[in-house]
Amino acid sequence: MPTKLRKLKEEAVISCTKRLHNMGNFIGWTGVGHKEGQRIHTAYCKYCRLYVQVILRPLPNEINIGGNAVAITCPNNPYKEPIKARLKSPIIN
Repeated sequence: MPTKLRKLKEEAVISCTKRLHNMGNFIGWTGVGHKEGQRIHTAYCKYCRLYVQVILRPLPNEINIGGNAVAITCPNNPYKEPIKARLKSPIIN
């Protein structure tokens, strides 16, 4: 059974893939103003470097999934068609 964080990452990758992005691995870091141990997970598009962020427990004025890659279509995708998200790849771990 997938964890909530894994499910959020999968949803983020799927959303970005629909915008023609090819997302890299997620990198976890501690955000400013977040509780100790609260991690923000960020992945960047391999073509245009736009990002998506996943926050497991966002602050009241934040959302779970956000970033430029969710909102903007990739301007540098050489294929101009969606890449199938490989949900069982190391990207999600």
